[in-house]
Amino acid sequence: MKQNSKNIGVGTSSKKLITGASTGERFIAFLDILGFKDRVARSNHKDILENLRKLTNFISECLPTDGSIMFTIFSDSIILYSNNNNKSQFITLTDVCKKTVAKSIELGFPIKGAISCGKFTALSSEKQLYFGQPLIDAYELEESIVIYGVAIHHTAESMVEQLKGKIKENFYDIEVPLKQGAPTKHHILNWYAIDYEKSKEQIKSIRRTVSNAPRRYIDNTLNIIKQITNE
Repeated sequence: MKQNSKNIGVGTSSKKLITGASTGERFIAFLDILGFKDRVARSNHKDILENLRKLTNFISECLPTDGSIMFTIFSDSIILYSNNNNKSQFITLTDVCKKTVAKSIELGFPIKGAISCGKFTALSSEKQLYFGQPLIDAYELEESIVIYGVAIHHTAESMVEQLKGKIKENFYDIEVPLKQGAPTKHHILNWYAIDYEKSKEQIKSIRRTVSNAPRRYIDNTLNIIKQITNE
C-alpha cells in the first residue's frame, strides 16, 4: 500500500456518493496488484495505463447503482468499501471482488487481497481520505498470503458463517499458504468458480512473465483450485 501514490480513479456506478455518514461500520476490501513495479519497468506505459482504465471501468460497471459500494484505485492498490456492515452489502462487495480479481487476471494483473470489517472513514470527493483499522487489517492479511485471491479477515468471518445455501459456496475454508509459518485455514473467495478452466489457463499464462519466488503464487493458486474442484 503506497501512501504517496496518486489516484488512478475513484468510482461509483452512479453520480451518487456514499449516502451514509463518512465514518461508520463498513466492509473493506484491500486488493494489491502483484509485480506492478516490475511490470512498469518492463512494459509499455501506454499499455499499462490502458489496462488500468479497462479495470477501472469494469469495476464501475459491476457496482450497484445505489452507491452502496464504492472503490478507489491508486497505483497498484484497489480499495472497495461498503456503506454499512449488513449482510446484503457484504454479499454485493464480495461479488464485486470476485469479478474484479477474475478481470484483473484476464488483463494480466495478478491480484491478492483481503476483506475485513470495522469502523472506517471514507471521504471520496476532493479530500480523498481513507482511514480506519479495517484497512490496516485487510492490508496486513493481504500482505501475508501467497496466492492469487482474497482471504477473509476474522472481523468479517462471522458474516460468511451466517450465509446459507448457494451463497456460501462462494467461500471456501481452506489452508492458505503464508509468507511466514505453515499454511493456515482461512475462508477465501472462490473467484475461480466464475470459470475454472479459464482461470487456470490465465494463471498459467502469467508464469511466462515471472521467475523465482513469484511463481509460488501460481503453484499455490493452482493447487487450491485443484482442491476445490476435487471436492
